[in-house]
Amino acid sequence: MRKLALLFSIPLCLAASAAAAAFPEKDITWIVPYSPGGGFDAWSRQIGLHMQKHLPGVNVVVRNVTGAGGRTGSIQLYRAKPDGYTVGLLDVAGLVPYQKAVGAEKAGYDIEKYVWIGRVANEPWVLLAPSKSPLKTLADLKARKDLSWGIEGPGSTKWLFAIIEARELGLPMRFVSGYGGTGEMIPASMRGDYDLWTNAGPAHIPYVKNGELRAIMQFGATRMSAFPDVPTAKDLGHDVIAEILRLLAAPPGTPADVAKTLEAAFLKAMSEPEFKAWVVKSQQEANPGGQKEAAAAAANFSRLVEKHMKDIAEVLRKQ
Repeated sequence: MRKLALLFSIPLCLAASAAAAAFPEKDITWIVPYSPGGGFDAWSRQIGLHMQKHLPGVNVVVRNVTGAGGRTGSIQLYRAKPDGYTVGLLDVAGLVPYQKAVGAEKAGYDIEKYVWIGRVANEPWVLLAPSKSPLKTLADLKARKDLSWGIEGPGSTKWLFAIIEARELGLPMRFVSGYGGTGEMIPASMRGDYDLWTNAGPAHIPYVKNGELRAIMQFGATRMSAFPDVPTAKDLGHDVIAEILRLLAAPPGTPADVAKTLEAAFLKAMSEPEFKAWVVKSQQEANPGGQKEAAAAAANFSRLVEKHMKDIAEVLRKQ
């Protein structure tokens, strides 16, 4: 019986190996959990365009699945068939605190069970003020008994990072909310609607460079190329890194060899000169990494959120 079982298992193993070796045999769907035109959408379309060059015979098809602040698309990815034909660019900074607040079952996903493919970017959050503000340094901020922080609303990513930054730096915090997004918050900051706000990505960069906004400090591991003269929190004696994470993931259970094939194509795409030229032109901050780097980034951020989870829950209760 054992010999018969062994004989039957050999063809099955060979079939599985052949299937893995043939991957991919059809188009790959890339889920973006936000609407077209945003940062996650732009990164996805550019990487997918170059990634398919390294997956001969198939296309990488970007599909926007919006809703629930990015959770709808993320849940759809989590529940997709784990065969390598569905991947997605996740906003880990938005997913982790929600899961920790309500639990994995209610959230509809477990951030630790996604199969990470690669790290696109971990763009640092920057603390911003209007250029006419007297607030220029961390010392100026600490001298104030009241600081108003601009956010879209409770539960938004800017709200989350405002809490983390204020707690890490020991700053007072009073929210001014009701803005539709970064596009509304830039002019609101210039008007002086609030003292501070925090943002990640390229949208604020031109306004800092032309003198309409001031970058007081940044929260990356190193200084951004766009702001080489703006200190990091670490430069100022605060051991905290706060970044928006754009990580490529596959559903739980995706085979390791299939994930490796996707990782290789992903890294080759991000190393292409044409792709790098787009990064420079669009003033993005790419930070390519493979599966290990993506997993480490997600784990590090989870620890940071866990550290401040009581404060986050307390502030949310007061809203």
